[in-house]
Amino acid sequence: MRRGMMILCGMLLTLGTFSCDDEKKEENPPVEDTAQPEDNVQQDTVIPEDQIDQDIPGEDIPEQDIAGVDTVLTGACLSESDQATLAAERDAITAKARECGLGCLNAVDKVACAVPCITAAHNISDGCAGCYAGIIVCTVDRCLTDCIADAASEACIKCQEDQGCTPEFYTCSGLIEE
Repeated sequence: MRRGMMILCGMLLTLGTFSCDDEKKEENPPVEDTAQPEDNVQQDTVIPEDQIDQDIPGEDIPEQDIAGVDTVLTGACLSESDQATLAAERDAITAKARECGLGCLNAVDKVACAVPCITAAHNISDGCAGCYAGIIVCTVDRCLTDCIADAASEACIKCQEDQGCTPEFYTCSGLIEE
């Protein structure tokens, strides 16, 4: 039995966890933890008290839907100027929006890219042009296969309606569906 205890004490000594004195069975003093924090463990961040109530950068940026049109934008085409231009040029504006939207497919912000293209050709506000660009981007993002051959096809129109492109356009523009 004593021999078994000596072997066990020898193993514990090797590990540095116990003393093998018969009279004293004390733990060795604790070893200081020198382990480095793992890279994937989030460390607590202490924010200085004078910065706690400061605004968060970007907090005032409006949310955007998938098409990139501000979700809070409604009635963007209801000004007298936009209404007059749309009354005379609505089909041409729609065609130009399609051209401009398709020309901006590689842009990071497709709607922002298409707006100046539309407003350069037609005297409508940026907000109204954004609604027109938004439906084009939405259609490309959500209905490309149904609309690529013919944007006026029944399948394309149904997809635009079902996927929210048409309702988003009418909410954004404030126009009444024809």
